[in-house]
Amino acid sequence: MIEGISGVLSRIKEINERISEIQALGGYRSISKINAIENKEERNSSEISGKKFSEILKEVLLENGTLPGLSSEEASKKRLNLILGDKSENKNMLESLYNTIKSEYTGNENIDDVIKQAAEKFELDPLLIKAVIQQESGFNKYAVSPKGALGLMQLMPKTIELLGIRNPFDVRENIFGGARYLKMLLERYNNDLNLALAAYNAGPTAVEKYEGIPDYEETKNYVENIIKMYNSYKNFK
Repeated sequence: MIEGISGVLSRIKEINERISEIQALGGYRSISKINAIENKEERNSSEISGKKFSEILKEVLLENGTLPGLSSEEASKKRLNLILGDKSENKNMLESLYNTIKSEYTGNENIDDVIKQAAEKFELDPLLIKAVIQQESGFNKYAVSPKGALGLMQLMPKTIELLGIRNPFDVRENIFGGARYLKMLLERYNNDLNLALAAYNAGPTAVEKYEGIPDYEETKNYVENIIKMYNSYKNFK
């Protein structure tokens, strides 16, 4: 399941990078100009997957049967030229298409609403969940850490498996999973928030080995940062 998600995210990442490149050039250009730019790039550097932005987007347009005028490859080419040919007028159209593609695979629920629902279910302060998300991912639901932690609350693969999460990049699944895990840790450490946060970061084994917050600079900073953010959220509630 995670491998399938990774493939989708890889596609999304390629599209996003190309959109950023086009925006940096000062607007959406005609397809011929984009192809010229891509040909130059190919001579100077290797592509992530060997595919051009126009090719990737064309594939997505062909795959997405919900858009009008895509009954054939020729129709999709005309649609592609329409989208990319108008600079400012069609900028929002392309970004809307990109967001639609992302939401089909990962869900697009309002994060604040889901935080409130998870907080109510697991009897947690929603501001605490919010502080953890801010520290973990900066509210990037597609975040992937070098260690393999995934999504808004940066859940590790073993934790994802333990919690029965199918899609760690889905807003609801990730927040509910992270909130449930945080609640489990609070119960394990008699509602000691510092120890629960330390275990969320470094793991329960490390907390029990050190009989407190592990002597890891990362973990100590992690706990301190979340407590500060949590208090700040409460002060501006």
